Amino acid sequence: MVRFLLSTILLLAITIPARPSLSSERRAELTDSLYKALPAAKSAGTRLKILYDIFDLAPADSVTQTGERVLDAALKSANYSAAMDMYRRLTSFNSSRDTARVSRYLRQIEEIPESPERAATICFMYICATTGKARYATETDRHRRIYELMKRYKSTADHDSNIYDRIVLLSALCIYMDATLPNEMLADYLTQLDNLIHRMPYRLAGLENKFYIDAAMSYTFNEQPSRAVAADRQLLDVIDRLDLDNIEQGRIYRSYDKHRYTVYRRMLSNFSALSDDEVEDIYEKINEISKHNDEVARDMISRPSVEAYYLLARHRNAEAIPLLIASYNAERQNGTKRRLLRLIVQAANAIGDHKTLSTYGSIYTKVLEETLRERTLARGKELSTLLGLPKTISEDNPDNSEDDSETTVSNSLLYTVFGIISIILVGAVIFFIVLYRRARNLSKKVQQTNDMLSSERDNLRRIQASLIEARDEARKANRHKSDFISNMTHEVSTPLNAIVEYAHLIVDNVSSEKRQYLDRFARTIDVSADLLRTLINDVLEVNNLESGTLIVQRATVPVNTICMAALESARLYAKPEVDLRWANENEPTHVIYTDARRVEQVLVNLLSNGLKFTEKGFVELACHVDTENGTTTFTVTDSGIGVPVGKEQLIFERFEKLSPMTQGNGLGLSICKMIAVQLKGKIYVDTTYEGDGSRFVFTIPSLP
Repeated sequence: MVRFLLSTILLLAITIPARPSLSSERRAELTDSLYKALPAAKSAGTRLKILYDIFDLAPADSVTQTGERVLDAALKSANYSAAMDMYRRLTSFNSSRDTARVSRYLRQIEEIPESPERAATICFMYICATTGKARYATETDRHRRIYELMKRYKSTADHDSNIYDRIVLLSALCIYMDATLPNEMLADYLTQLDNLIHRMPYRLAGLENKFYIDAAMSYTFNEQPSRAVAADRQLLDVIDRLDLDNIEQGRIYRSYDKHRYTVYRRMLSNFSALSDDEVEDIYEKINEISKHNDEVARDMISRPSVEAYYLLARHRNAEAIPLLIASYNAERQNGTKRRLLRLIVQAANAIGDHKTLSTYGSIYTKVLEETLRERTLARGKELSTLLGLPKTISEDNPDNSEDDSETTVSNSLLYTVFGIISIILVGAVIFFIVLYRRARNLSKKVQQTNDMLSSERDNLRRIQASLIEARDEARKANRHKSDFISNMTHEVSTPLNAIVEYAHLIVDNVSSEKRQYLDRFARTIDVSADLLRTLINDVLEVNNLESGTLIVQRATVPVNTICMAALESARLYAKPEVDLRWANENEPTHVIYTDARRVEQVLVNLLSNGLKFTEKGFVELACHVDTENGTTTFTVTDSGIGVPVGKEQLIFERFEKLSPMTQGNGLGLSICKMIAVQLKGKIYVDTTYEGDGSRFVFTIPSLP
C-alpha cells in the first residue's frame, strides 16, 4: 500500500507545476508582474500563455484555482489541446483530494469534440480516478475488485475490444494488486500493460509517465534491478519529451530537474544492473542537478543515499556504511528501509565490521522475519486468487467441457507455482536460521562497545551545546534586525520631513505669479511623502508587533471620541463622490476601557481601506457597546467592490492585495489583525452581509 501511495505522489509531482528553484518571494514577484501584464494581452493566445506561466508559479494550495482559470481560458478560445492538457493535470492533482471534482471533469471533457487526444485523455483521467478510489478502499473491497477485474480482463482477451478500455481495465487491476498482492502476478500484468501502451493510437506522455513510475518502483521493491532500470530509462525518455514540449511552447517556469533526480537516484540504487560507465554518468548528472536546485541539494544532505549507492558500486564499503546508516535513520518508507538494512549488513560483512553487524544484524533479522511472514501471506493471497478465478468463470460459462479443460490447466499451473513457492520459502527459512545464528554470536560482543557508546554520548552533549549557541546567535541576529529597522525608519523620516518643509519654503519665497505653478509640485511632494511615511510606519509597526515591543496602554475613554478622531483622519482619503459617515451620531456615548490609540489606528486603516475601493456611494463607521458581556463592536461598511468569495481570510495575510494594480503595500489589514490579537479581540469580514460592497467587524473587550 505504501508503494502504491508513493507512485501516486511521484505522478502528481510530474503533472502539477514543476518549477526552477525559486524562493517564495521571487515567485510572488513574478506572479504579480504576470497579473499586471494580463490586462494588456491583446490576443487569446497571449492571455493563455500568461495564465499558464501563473499556473506554473502557483503554490500547491492554489493549483486547482489557477488551473481552472487556465482551463476556462482555453475552452473560451477553443484551444482544446490546452484544455485537455489542463484536464489531465487537474485530474491527476485532485485524484486523491476531491473525487467529486474529478467526476465533474470527466463529464465536462465529453463536450470537447472527439479526437485521438481526447480518447487518450479520458483513458488517463479514468486511471487517475481509479487510483483515488483504490487508496480509500478496504482490504476486502480490494480483493473483490481484483477478482472482478481479472474476470473482465480475461473475457476481453479473446476479441478485439477498444484498446483504451483494455488499458483502463488492466491499469485498474495493477493498481489494486499493487496495494494488495505486490508479487510476480503484478509483474506479469505490468508487462502486458506495457505492450498495450505501446500500441496506443495516440502517444500520451502522462499515461506513459504513470505506468513507468509504477513499474520502476514495483520492480525495485521486488528486487528486479534490470527491469527497474529499463523502466526508469523509459521514464527519462518521457520526461525529455515533456521538457522539449515545454521549450517549444515557451514554458520558461517549468523544470523537471527534481523528477530526473528521483529517477537517477532509484537507478543508482539498482547499481547491480548498471555498468561502471553508467554509474559514473548517473552520479555526475545528479551532482550537476544539485548545483542549481537547492531542494535537491538539501535532500542529498538529509538523505545521503545517493553517495552511499555510488560508493557501494565502487566497492568502497567502509565509506558507504555511515551514509547508509544516516539514510536508514532518515527514511520513512518501510521497503526502502529494508533495502538499506540489507546493504548495511552486506557492506559490514564484506569488510568484517563486527560492531555494525552486531547493531544492525539483529534489526535486519527481525525485518527478515516480518518480511517472510508478509510474503507468505502474499503468496496465500495469490494462491487464493488463482483458486478463486476458475470457479468464478465457470459459474458464468455453460460449456462444462471447456470449464474442465481450463480447471485442469489451472490446477497444473497451481501445483507448479505451489512447488516454486515452497522451494523459495524453504530457502528463506534456511537463510533466516543462518543469519539468526550469526546475529546471536555477534550480540555477545555488545558489551565491548559500551566505552564507544559513552564517547558518542559525550559527542552528543557537545553537539547540543553547539546547537544552543547557534540558537542564541539566531536570537541575537533577530534583535539586530529589529534595531536596524527602527534606526533606518528614523534615518529616513528625518530627511523626508526636511524635503517636504524645504519644498514649501521654496514656494513661499517665490513671486506670486510663480507660486501657483510651483504649488502643484509641492502638493505632489506632500502626497508622495505621505505615502512613504505610511509605508515606513507600517514596516515599523509590523516590526514592533513581531518583536513584542508594542506596549498596550489601556485607559478609560469615550468611544465617540475614538470614532470621531478616526473619521477625521480618514476623511483626507475620501473622494468627492463618497459619503464618509458616522452611524451613531445622534446616540449617547459610552465609556470603555481600552488603548484608544491602537483602536483608532485599526479604525483608520479599515476606513482608509474602504475609501480606497469605493468610487461612489458611502463608507460608514458604526459602534455597539455590549455592557452585559463587556465587549465593544465596531463595523466599517462600504459600497465598493467587495471582497471576493474565498479571500475573506487571505486579505489579512501580510502583503496580500486584492489586485496587484491597487495602491498600497498590503500591510494595513495585517497590522489590524496583529493589533486585534494584542488587544485580545478579533477582526474579520462579515460574510453574512448582503448589501453592495463589504463589512469589516472589529470586536474588543471593553471592561477593566
